[in-house]
Amino acid sequence: MLRITVQDSLQSVALKLEGQLTGPEVEEMERVWKTCDGPVAVVDLCGVTWVDGRGTNLLARMLQGRSQPRGLYAHDDLHHRRLDEKDQEREVQ
Repeated sequence: MLRITVQDSLQSVALKLEGQLTGPEVEEMERVWKTCDGPVAVVDLCGVTWVDGRGTNLLARMLQGRSQPRGLYAHDDLHHRRLDEKDQEREVQ
């Protein structure tokens, strides 16, 4: 199960995730991301307990698709490190 909290401000959106980003929750997260009213500036992963491969791929796409100077920021260093490593692997291939 995944809880997604959307926090809108005048210039950007923050997403707070709690639970597991796996299976059907990945599709729901992608839907929420694509329907946000503004650019997603922050994704808070502190409450995430597990991310499967599809979830990691979605977070990597969100990181690559950032349009704001602040970009996508994951509060949880472990998950942010995983995204960085995945991006490096894609560049090598």
